[in-house]
This record gives sequence, structure tokens and C-alpha cells, in this order.
Amino acid sequence: MIRIKLLYTVLICLSAWPAIALNAQEDINHDVIFRAMHDELERNMKELVYKDYDKPFFISYTVADMYELHINASLGAIISAADTKHKTWSARVMVGDYKLNDENYSANVALPEQDIPEYDFPMDSDYQGIRRALWVITNNIYKKAATGYDNKIKTLERNNLSPDDLEIDDFWKVPVITTIVENPIQIPDIKILEEFVKNLSVDFNSFAEIVESNVTLDGIFATVYFMNSEGIQIKIPLQISNLSINAGIYSTSGEVINQSINYLSDFPENFPAGSALHEDLLLLVKNLSDTKNAEHFNENYSGPVLVEGQSGLELVFNQLFNVTNTLMAYREPLVNGNQQSMYYGEKLNLFETKLNKRVITDNLSIITYPDKTTGDPTIGKFRVDAEGVIPADSLILIENGVLKSLLNGRTPTRMINESNGYNRFSIFNGYISKNLAPGILSILSNELKSLDELKKMLLQKAKEEALDYAIIIRPLKKSENQFPVNIYKADLKSGKETLIQSAFIKSIPENVLRKSVFSSNRQMSYNLMLNGNQTSVQAGNSVNYFTGGVPVTVTGPDAFLFNEIEIGHTLKPLSGRLPIVGNPVGEQKNP
Repeated sequence: MIRIKLLYTVLICLSAWPAIALNAQEDINHDVIFRAMHDELERNMKELVYKDYDKPFFISYTVADMYELHINASLGAIISAADTKHKTWSARVMVGDYKLNDENYSANVALPEQDIPEYDFPMDSDYQGIRRALWVITNNIYKKAATGYDNKIKTLERNNLSPDDLEIDDFWKVPVITTIVENPIQIPDIKILEEFVKNLSVDFNSFAEIVESNVTLDGIFATVYFMNSEGIQIKIPLQISNLSINAGIYSTSGEVINQSINYLSDFPENFPAGSALHEDLLLLVKNLSDTKNAEHFNENYSGPVLVEGQSGLELVFNQLFNVTNTLMAYREPLVNGNQQSMYYGEKLNLFETKLNKRVITDNLSIITYPDKTTGDPTIGKFRVDAEGVIPADSLILIENGVLKSLLNGRTPTRMINESNGYNRFSIFNGYISKNLAPGILSILSNELKSLDELKKMLLQKAKEEALDYAIIIRPLKKSENQFPVNIYKADLKSGKETLIQSAFIKSIPENVLRKSVFSSNRQMSYNLMLNGNQTSVQAGNSVNYFTGGVPVTVTGPDAFLFNEIEIGHTLKPLSGRLPIVGNPVGEQKNP
């Protein structure tokens, strides 16, 4: 049995966490960056021309001052630690006009290849260095845009079509704004954070059953500058921090069961207090021991499932934003066919064809906000999107099951022809880009039940389907952060729950939200990163790594009852893989 021991020296250190000082970043002269962006943008708008091609009608630049840190420790020793400072960029150059330009077009002909290199910017705010980098980037992007637009125009002419014959404009005009958010980003002291991570990882020294463990802290702190040829100018801070506590234990068959806890916040100082982190770590260790000794699940289950905590919010979120038919609008491209015909490509997102029609159960509504007080830490709030559009106070996406709108940027689609301000800045692998994403997403239900009522309904549904048991999915702890997910078998007569191991969500029907979904009458919030590669809720081996994305906060019921989810199992090896000699950690005192 795992020994739970309080390490008072570590607790003292961790309890000092709020005292970690975050020093304001050295004041960057944003006038230098904006002046370099403005001067190069204005010069290119006036002088950029290639052969007899058209000049650009639109240019935008995004430059971000990035500070990143990564710290990993195990058993009280630093494994790796690094902090880097650099600038990252993105640029957009369009030829044509708002109605018809080089974008949104797929040509079935070979166009000249133009390299668009990952050009390095000066780390410091150097006027000449920034201008030279923007000059090279703009030149290369423009050549590709100019030749693409020329091909598009000639294809229209061959098909006796004019721009007025096309059904969708290529770009949407927006009001000109200037938004300068003056709060400077805060750069934490990496040495203090190293001690914090190292001391938290010491806790695992007391547990001989834990065969793998580490504590990792990742932070991205950026000041983002955006400017375009329309006169829009933005400067905003963008920062996210992730603390991960990971541990592994041998199962009875010798496999390693890995689980992790992930805390997402804007600043490291907003992580839970040291004593709370320590208690969560002990909870993780006990859960691993319980999972190791749990019943091995060796069958498939398909039927009603009760999903609790942040697991339920994440499952609903994924069904709305990480599937083919999503609440994000995507432009179908104008295609130049093999026989010189032009047509709009297939629209893969069928949601866009169903505006004002029911797309999910009529007892759910989905609303997104750029900012909203929820009472919990909200990493998803923002003021302006990555294209300089200020969103309305709220946007109804689905009302009582009926689709009302989709998230969109400045590229019109057939049904959503204007931006609603949700093309947001994204941080991924150290680069700034933009992706459609909600801010604070609210899931509302008019079928609210107590948790006890939901469990009774679950058992009744399983009986009606002549199942032997029902399934409950529950995170180790209900929180705005991510905790390991456990899966339980619930006896249909007594309701007794049995923890099972080696079980995972095998599949979720595409129409799972179209059927009646019953929800808890208690509310909670959950923070996550939307990066396009997010997987569905899992159980068992659940170590997660911070890769970035768009910060989002989801609020809604703390439990959902779904009609049908398929639960599968991992194969159990026939031969044991346990080590010959026991783990030295935790069995003897340090010399």
C-alpha cells in the first residue's frame, strides 16, 4: 500500500509560492516596432510591383516579442531548464480587391514556386533589422499572391465569367481601430521557478511504487503587435503557463500506467497554493495505486454513459469544435477544374448548410463571450481578435438546438459573410498564428437534474437496453484544471461502482449531441487549449504535454448523461514485465 507522507520542508517552500515576484518585462519601445512595421508597410503598398502583375491592395504584419521557459524536474533534481527570447512573425499580402483577390482559389495548374522562408527577426527592437526582415518576407509572399491572382483572373476570362458572377466575396471590410493594451507582460524569475518545480518533484521520493515521475512547467509570455494597410493597429499581451505533475506505476502485468495533472493559467502565480499542489500530488499517487489494483476491463461496452466534471465539458466541447461538422466557418475554395470549368469545392462542414435548423438536442444552447465573470480563473477572455475585429458582448451559436451562427474571421463563407471577431491569436510551438476559436464558451441546458437523479436515469437506461452494468466516467477531482479520468462499472441493482483499468473511450457517435442529453444542475468552469489536435476524453494512460494553442474557458453543467458511447479496452500482455529488482526510490533514506 502506498505510504502518504507529509513533507513539511517541501510544504514550507511551496507555501511561499505567492511570494514569487514577477518582475515587469523591460520596457520595450513599441514605437520602434510599430514605426518599422508602418514604414515598411507603406513603402511596399506604394512601390511593390512584379513584372506586369497588379500591386497589392492589402498587407498586414504581426510581430510578437516572445519569452518562453521550460523546466523539468524529477525526484528533486532538475532534468532540463531553458528560457529563450525571440521574435516571431506572420504576414498577409493580397492582390486584387475585397470582392476578388488571390485567396480562396485552387488552381489546377502549375504556378511558379516561391519560397517563403522562416526569416529570423532581430531579438531586440531594432528598427533596421525589423524592416529588412519584413522586406524579404513581403517580397516573397507578394510574388506568390500576384501570380495566383493573375491565374485566377485569366481562368475567369476563359470561362466568360466576371467577378459579379461569383457567389462569395473574398474579403470583408471592417472598421478601423487602434487598440493598445498597456498591461505589460510579466517575466517570472526562472531561478525561483526552478526551485519551485524541483521541490514539488521531491514528494515522489517517498513512494517506492512510483516508477516514473516528473514535474514540468512551461510558460509563454508574448507581446503581440499587429498592423495592416487599412490603418488597424493592435498591441496586446498574450501569455499562458502550464504546470504538469506526471507519474507512472507498474500494473500487475508489468505495464506502466501513466497519469498527470495539468494546471493552466495566465501567470505562474495563479497556480494553486503550494499546499494544495502537494495534496493533489498525493491524490494522484493514491489514484495510481487504486488503478493498479482495479479490475481489468476486457470487453466492449456500448450504451448510456454518465460523464462527470471537466470530462463532460471537454466531451461536449470536442463534439462542437474538434469534429468535421464544427461551429467554425470554413470557406469552400473556388476550383479550376480539369476541363477548364470553375466551381466551388465541396463544403466539408455541413453545419454551415444548416443555419436556423436543429443540429443538436433541443435542450442545449451554446453561447460564446469574449469576456465574462465566472468566479473561476478564465484563460479564454480577450478584447480584440487577430484581425483587428472587436467581438460583440456575446454570440449565440446554438439556441435550443438550433444553429444560429458559426465563428468566422474576415474571409466570407456562403452563409457567414462577415467576421464576428473570433479569429484569435494562437501560440503553437513558439510561433504566433491565428485560428478560429471561442473565448469563454457557455453550455446551457434546460434539462437539469441532480447528480443522484442522473445516476438513477443511467441505471434505468442500461436496464432497458438489457446491459449487465452501466458506465460512469469521472475525473479524479472536479476542477477548472485537468485531472486524470477514471472509469467505473455501476451495478444496475445496487448502484455500487467498481473502478476498472485498461478502459478507454473507443468511439463517440457523430450524432451523440442530437439525442437527448441530460445535465447536472451544478455549474463549473474548465480551462483548455484548442490547437486542432485535441483528443477526446481518455482514461488510463493520460500523460499530456503542453503544445500551446488558443486558450479557451468552458463553463456549464458538471455532469452529462449521454445515450450512447462505446468503451473499449487495451490488450493485456500474457507475460509479466515487472522488473527483477525493486525500485530503490522510497525504500531507503538518502545517504
